[in-house]
Amino acid sequence: KRGCVFENNAARQLVETVGQDINTLVNELEKLCSFVNGGQITLETIGKVAVKSVESSIYDLSKQIIDCNMEKAMNLLDDLFFMRVEPIIILSTVSSCYVDMYRLFVGKTKGMSLNEIADTFGYKNNKFLLEKAQNNIKKFDFNKFNLSFEALCEADKSLKSFGTDARIVLEKLSVKLGYIALKGESVD
Repeated sequence: KRGCVFENNAARQLVETVGQDINTLVNELEKLCSFVNGGQITLETIGKVAVKSVESSIYDLSKQIIDCNMEKAMNLLDDLFFMRVEPIIILSTVSSCYVDMYRLFVGKTKGMSLNEIADTFGYKNNKFLLEKAQNNIKKFDFNKFNLSFEALCEADKSLKSFGTDARIVLEKLSVKLGYIALKGESVD
């Protein structure tokens, strides 16, 4: 209708980037169509033009931590604090990324397919979360998951106690999780 080409991969990336709110999607699609001016909307175009949802930014934070790219992780954390995202929401979403990976890890260990894992753990409309997790679990074994969950629980307790600086807690957690992903050991 707008004279643009929009492939399925790009459409999926748009939803993952901006979220599932229909009004936001329509607005971002209008913006993308104006930007490409009758051309093709690509993954690169979405990366340049579309506004990331908070959840997408936190998932990017998790990915950077797992990839041990601490510079990008700290920059994303700065952005999230600048946007005044509640620290507990940041922690909750990072934790959910680890839960997604662990569920996939356990399912794969049991010989289950991606669809079986999605059905078993109720990912009906969010199967893409398991697909994202699939790229990350290659670095993990049971010990790394165990250490990661210990670090996440410790950060949760710290955030819920009085007098702690949430930014320091989340920065420390990011470094711990990155070190665990890289070395398979915990660091204090």
